[in-house]
Amino acid sequence: MSGVAESKRSVRDAVRAQLTLVSSDDRRRWSEAITRALEGSEPWASARKVLVFLGDEGEPDLDAAIERAISRGVRVSAPRMDWTAKTMQATELGSLERTEIRRHGIREPVEGPAIEPCSLDLILVPGIAFDARGGRLGRGAGFYDRYLALAGEGVLRVGVCFEAQVIGAVPQETHDLGVDALVSEQGFRLSGRG
Repeated sequence: MSGVAESKRSVRDAVRAQLTLVSSDDRRRWSEAITRALEGSEPWASARKVLVFLGDEGEPDLDAAIERAISRGVRVSAPRMDWTAKTMQATELGSLERTEIRRHGIREPVEGPAIEPCSLDLILVPGIAFDARGGRLGRGAGFYDRYLALAGEGVLRVGVCFEAQVIGAVPQETHDLGVDALVSEQGFRLSGRG
């Protein structure tokens, strides 16, 4: 295992261990604060096509922001994974009721129309860890790195996390793609990259 790969594994393990100490009440409160910060940001308010993620129990819960965006006419999509090809597509999400639990317990939209990556205005990006320069450490399968490369530079990439997931420096390799902004319970802010 390379030095960077070993560093990534160490960071993943450390951040995951820290997140297990967070109470469900804190997760709920922090998710509500993240939702307020996201909805109060100009990029989210002006976006017409967005890719969101449907958080699991360890990630911020964005369901309220997603439902409100759908109700105001935003074309909201969420990832639908092709585990064999190791790719994802932005599948249009007309309602959170049109989701299903798939592989690894991940909630995904049911089959539906795909939105082209380069036509999106904004992508909400999950991760294990982020840094102030826009570095991102995902789960390790590379789905988001490949998808962000397809979206190109014109799409705003917003990392969504709890502040406990923001670290000094995320170990990076050349294929790792970062984010332009971060939103946590402490607010919405541009990264050093954005």
